[in-house]
Parts: sequence; C-alpha cells; structure tokens
Amino acid sequence: MHRVSKVSLGEALTVVSGPNPPTSDGFRSTRVQVLHWRVDREFSDPGPHLHESSDEVYVVLEGSIDVQVKNDTILVGPDEALVVGAGVVHSLVAVQHPA
Repeated sequence: MHRVSKVSLGEALTVVSGPNPPTSDGFRSTRVQVLHWRVDREFSDPGPHLHESSDEVYVVLEGSIDVQVKNDTILVGPDEALVVGAGVVHSLVAVQHPA
C-alpha cells in the first residue's frame, strides 16, 4: 500500500520522514530520514553517529554545511545535496547561515 504525506515546513525543525515523526503529517519510514531545518544561527551535531537501517539526505537551499564522514569533511553549499547511506558514521560539524 502506498502512502502520501504533505508536510508543513513552518517550524525551525520539521521531521519530513523518519522512523518516528513527532507529528501526524510526517512520513513514517525506517529507510530514509529527511529533516527540514530553518536556522538563524550556527550549530552542529553533538557527535558522530550512524543510522543502522535508514539513509539520511541533506539538502542545502542557502548557506552551507560541513559533514564529517570518516576522515573527510564534505562542504555542501546552496543547491547541493548529500546522501549518507545506512551504517555510515557521520556528523554534521557546522551549519553556516547565509550572510
């Protein structure tokens, strides 16, 4: 059975898709996580982590992010996306708000 979800992106953090979305309009999926962040300041993950059974997608609309994967830091800028596969240790090390 197919499911369709239309999700409002009005909050600072919106879980569009994930294993346990906190709102009824979030798409429940153990295979992919999509979070929408609306940021007005720099921040980072508390540390490296992995998602055992789901992929994570970072899409940058403006500003940029740095994601640490193993020993590499990957810069993702405006109009770019990064997909981190299930089981890959990673950390969002910096979010730069546009000037």
